[in-house]
Amino acid sequence: MAGKKAGGRIDGYASSFLISPIALVIWLILVVCAILGNQPVISLFLLGVLLVSALSRLWGLRSLVRVQVGMKAPSARVYAGSQLHITYWVKNQKFLPLIWLELLQRLPDDGCLEPEELDSVVDIPIPDEEMAPLREKYAEALERESKKEHPKQIPPPPETCRAFRRKFAFLLWYQELEWDCLWEARHRGVYQPKELLLRSGDGFGLAQAEKNCPVEEKPTLVVYPKLVPVNTGAFLQNLWEAQTGSAGYFEDCTILRGERDYQWGDPWKRIDWRVAARGGGLQVKLFETIQPKSVHFLLDGASFLEREKENPQLEEAISILASLIIKLSGSQVDCGLSLPRTPFMAPVDLFPGEETTPDDLLFYLAGFRCQGEVSGLDSTRLAGLRERMGQVYLITWNAGDPRNRLLLDQLGSGGLTLLPWEDPAQVGACADSLDFKIYPLRSLKGGGANG
Repeated sequence: MAGKKAGGRIDGYASSFLISPIALVIWLILVVCAILGNQPVISLFLLGVLLVSALSRLWGLRSLVRVQVGMKAPSARVYAGSQLHITYWVKNQKFLPLIWLELLQRLPDDGCLEPEELDSVVDIPIPDEEMAPLREKYAEALERESKKEHPKQIPPPPETCRAFRRKFAFLLWYQELEWDCLWEARHRGVYQPKELLLRSGDGFGLAQAEKNCPVEEKPTLVVYPKLVPVNTGAFLQNLWEAQTGSAGYFEDCTILRGERDYQWGDPWKRIDWRVAARGGGLQVKLFETIQPKSVHFLLDGASFLEREKENPQLEEAISILASLIIKLSGSQVDCGLSLPRTPFMAPVDLFPGEETTPDDLLFYLAGFRCQGEVSGLDSTRLAGLRERMGQVYLITWNAGDPRNRLLLDQLGSGGLTLLPWEDPAQVGACADSLDFKIYPLRSLKGGGANG
């Protein structure tokens, strides 16, 4: 990333009033008045102040001219709990040396990445162009709540944000610096630094200039969900129940598509003996064909909302889901994923096989922000795409949640398994009353001998 050749802007909050345009005009007027009043000593003193103030302001404005700064990350995708090396560099491509230089990089809002040196993290004001829409949304929210009978307490938007800071002293003419910084991947998230903020100034300590330097090659830093030991035996058992069909696909014996009259050569195992016993003749069961060795996960993020502020249950559910994807992919099982619409992201549908890689799935899980108005899974759309999914696993808060009834009815019970966060046996629900296979999600944690 290269900074623009133009100088920075003077920071009125950090700079002295002595070098402001108003002050320079005042010094000039006073100098003229002292000269006209035949006061040579005072006029020389005021002239000196004027020259120092003007020189300080000019020095501050020119301090960031032809200063370039950049960053690069050798590895852009890591798992939560890992570390990431980021390399920074800065060049002073002019004859005027820098007495001091300060580099600031805004940290991700969700805190997915933090520098290892936490003492280098400071609070800086949020730019006015960002604060304006935040204040508008805050005012709209207050107006909506004021019309309710029991209004909620809405906190005001923050005025500051956290930033990583690095200081340098005496960056000489045409000097280049490069250094490495170790960052900690705290939890899942996606972070793309868009700009770095440079600050410098004069040698008198009166002027401070700052300049936003856009990152030309914006690295996308992805923190995958934390992996935990999981047992995939139940998933593989469901796939083993499927039998090889035509064109390399599988016929899922759990999804009954219909029946037809018996024909010579049909396997006797497929004859519906119940129909035959009632005198209905020999009927052969026809099963649905699905993608070979594939599973598709549906994450009902909306059901996890309004539980706790930080929502640790959803974070653990995503961690288990990511671990299942990695382990199943290692067993040559293709995985797919569907996520609901959120205020930050459109609905996501990645189907097994169709050039979908585990990295693609983990990327969307890393960036999934389940906050605000999160819609439920679109049952009509997903039902129309059922044949592209294979075995389907719905991750939800409660197996008996009535909000999922329409989705379950349209997808059908065949080839569909519920992975609820709450164990039906522990919350008093009767799992036998549901027409679906149920595996409590947390029971899949911990790899066994067959896992």
